Amino acid sequence: MPIAPLITRDKIWFTGLVMIVFSLFFFYFPVLFPPAPVDQMGFFLLNYVFVILYFIVLAASGRLKKGRNGLAPMFLFLILFLISAYALNKEMSIFERSTGWWSVVLVLSCLNYMGLPFFDRLPSVLQHVVCLLAGLSLVVFGYLMIYLVPVYIFGAIYSFFLGISLHCFVPLLLFIYTIVFIRRAGEENRRLFRSWWAGISLALLATIVFITRWVTIDRDITRHYKKEGVDQGLPAWVNVAQHIPRGPITEKILKTGLIYSVYNSHWGFFGDTPSRNFGEARQHDPLVILATLFTGEPVLSEQERIKVLESLYDSRHQAQERLWKGDDLCTQTVKTSIQLYPGLHLAYTEKNITVANNSIHMAGRDEEEAIYTFHLPEGAVVSSLSLRINGQEEKGKLTTREKADSAYKTIVSHERRDPSVVHWQEGNTVSVRVFPVVARESRLFTIGITAPLEKKEDELIYRNVYFDGPSPADATESVSIHSESPLSALKLPSFFQSGNDRTIQRQGKYQADWALRFREKGLDKRAFVFDGKQYALEPYYKHREPMDLRQVYLDVNKSWTREEYEKIVEWVQEMSPQPKLWVYVPKDGMVAVTNATMDGLFDKLSLEQFSLFPLFGIDGTAASLMISKSPSSSPVLADLDSGTGFSQRTQQYLSQRKKWRLFSLGSELSPYLKSLKEFRAFRYEQGELSALHELLNKKEFAADPETDDRVVIDPAGLVISRRKESVDAGTDSAKTDSAETDSTRTEDAKTEGAEPGPDLHAPDHVLRLFAYNHILQQMGGRLICDPADLINEGQTSGDRRTVHVVKDTGAGMRNDPSELISEARQAHIVSPVSSLVVLEKQEDYDRFGILDSKNSLKNASLHSKGSVPEPGEWAVLLLVVMTFLYVLWEPRRDFRNNKTRHS
Repeated sequence: MPIAPLITRDKIWFTGLVMIVFSLFFFYFPVLFPPAPVDQMGFFLLNYVFVILYFIVLAASGRLKKGRNGLAPMFLFLILFLISAYALNKEMSIFERSTGWWSVVLVLSCLNYMGLPFFDRLPSVLQHVVCLLAGLSLVVFGYLMIYLVPVYIFGAIYSFFLGISLHCFVPLLLFIYTIVFIRRAGEENRRLFRSWWAGISLALLATIVFITRWVTIDRDITRHYKKEGVDQGLPAWVNVAQHIPRGPITEKILKTGLIYSVYNSHWGFFGDTPSRNFGEARQHDPLVILATLFTGEPVLSEQERIKVLESLYDSRHQAQERLWKGDDLCTQTVKTSIQLYPGLHLAYTEKNITVANNSIHMAGRDEEEAIYTFHLPEGAVVSSLSLRINGQEEKGKLTTREKADSAYKTIVSHERRDPSVVHWQEGNTVSVRVFPVVARESRLFTIGITAPLEKKEDELIYRNVYFDGPSPADATESVSIHSESPLSALKLPSFFQSGNDRTIQRQGKYQADWALRFREKGLDKRAFVFDGKQYALEPYYKHREPMDLRQVYLDVNKSWTREEYEKIVEWVQEMSPQPKLWVYVPKDGMVAVTNATMDGLFDKLSLEQFSLFPLFGIDGTAASLMISKSPSSSPVLADLDSGTGFSQRTQQYLSQRKKWRLFSLGSELSPYLKSLKEFRAFRYEQGELSALHELLNKKEFAADPETDDRVVIDPAGLVISRRKESVDAGTDSAKTDSAETDSTRTEDAKTEGAEPGPDLHAPDHVLRLFAYNHILQQMGGRLICDPADLINEGQTSGDRRTVHVVKDTGAGMRNDPSELISEARQAHIVSPVSSLVVLEKQEDYDRFGILDSKNSLKNASLHSKGSVPEPGEWAVLLLVVMTFLYVLWEPRRDFRNNKTRHS
């Protein structure tokens, strides 16, 4: 007997199909046509009306009676009911948002049911496919049926209220009618039962494989966690992160309880939803639910899991602590304005970003917090922040981290008004927070970055400042680039519209990864003068000095190849005198590398995802060289608890300010080493194996060129020097105690072909770059501490990844901490000790003690200021103006006097 008549004869079935189309339209209306209305219950009611109407149609037509070919229309009715159930779930959440694969399976199952009218006319092969999918669907809806068992009693009790609570029985009905379909299909062809059982078996087999793999990895996590590396004083989670395999299942295990709902032994499926917003939408994954039936949550605490995720999956942005959720936010527009200074090897970038809230939830849950992480070039610094409040652009004010964080959290948590804040983070990143972003509205903020241009051979490279944050998938971007001087040999990305040698424009879809290249013509001989000091630019030439090499340390991890390892061992063994060669092995400490041990050591260490080489184990810094090859992910300094032995011994070592030598195979450094490089903890060179071989043969390494008044920005080939300014004859005749050295450097610049710039004064960005890099240089010996030991600019929340500044022990920092804060205030820059904050009212600034500094550059701008005249210069200028007015006025006065006498 045919299961259903042909579609052309079944108007009831066709009516149901049309209703499904309209129901889906209203279900996705808030997504297709944002902004969404505040109250989404109306859309659910529309979906529910289609369910009621189609049920009336089926009842009136008699298709619900036995023997009236009502199976196919019944499945359409249940599909309508399922759509309505998910619409209701948006407002009365029973489970979290479905994961992608689960949504695909549900859609595939429904499509399979919708095709039943054609079942009898399908080829035998396709009939078996339909039955196989029906077996898969039976498992799917069987899971949902069991998941909803705890609410069945409530569904039955409250069913009198328009029948809305009956939605919880939809999976049960789909489960029953799937069995009915298979029984009827099997009555005509019993071989179809095999396909049905095959579908059930495949679903169960996939589930068993997933759970087995889950259990295995969970046991590995527990095993490595209990093998805490007490020998080097590292937290237990570090050992887990170093040794567990990367992969999607590992990531899901670590995110269990963070974004994935889990099974709870007390409350069943409904007992444990994520306790912390991880920067991702909370999700319901049936495989995770089932796996946690056997293992529960991982042995790691929630905070430890976050740190492992940061170390393995570069999840630092998602892991930032939130005061409000941000699931419905998106980046709407990006306006990028860039001012290039080719003759100074620097650029200033302003990004105006509009973030919108596409929330589809009811009123009362429509305020969200936008968090962005901006990735800056090495040596770059944030120098401006503004937020549009009540239609006006409000500029940021610079203060200590503690005050900025306290003001932001107090207002956002309790007063729910308009602040924004930008904090420094390790690894050349900053975080920007904006609140509130109200549903169906948008906010506009602006961030300004002063950055050096990267120098490679005879080219300068501008790299775009990109961000992590609310999705920019549909964002539009306008880019405007202006250059202070003509650009030659310009190389533009393919998606840029052509421009001239000074101005370049682009409009289109947002692009994160792009760079601009042009020929380098040397440094202009210009300086910036402020507060009695001159900040001058010079080209940086790498100078190597002899290296008395007695100890070589290999920082081996999974990134290394056996060929690289064996060649380096061979080269070191060929040196005369031969240095001692070491690797660090957890629990064993420093182990000598010999021909007998080299293979076993490499086999063991190359299993580690990353390495945290204990710096305090380096013997004789001046005669030592560490060779490293880094993965892209690892912990950063602030991830390592300050109370652990590793952190304390590392702090003690760094406080001695002894710079060891580090050679990196390749240009990439792990976040751990990148943090140390920012703070000038070591002398650094990088290159391929051939470059290392040359250094070992010559026994040479780069000298340390930095002093208290001289910072080097290596990627830009740039040195910025600070000198006392003499105004006897203006800045042209500035004299310093190191005049002879400066003269020599100027001659070096001339040999490079540098020409004087269009004016004498450089923009204030020169001071900002110097101050930022100088602060990092001075902090080099005072990293990693307990929050309780912070000086008043510290903070302990929000951006946990802050490198803390500890109380000086006498050898760590050459400048008093308050001097560094003053330096940051003067340059108006974001640094480890300072932040920019925008508050709504002046009363808010007064309440938190955030005051404007009079002796400050203020927020940077695209039309940056040149040097500010000093008091002596003001006197000279005033004298010149008075002389000019006297010369202009005196002849006229004589003429008038003569005319009066004549009259």
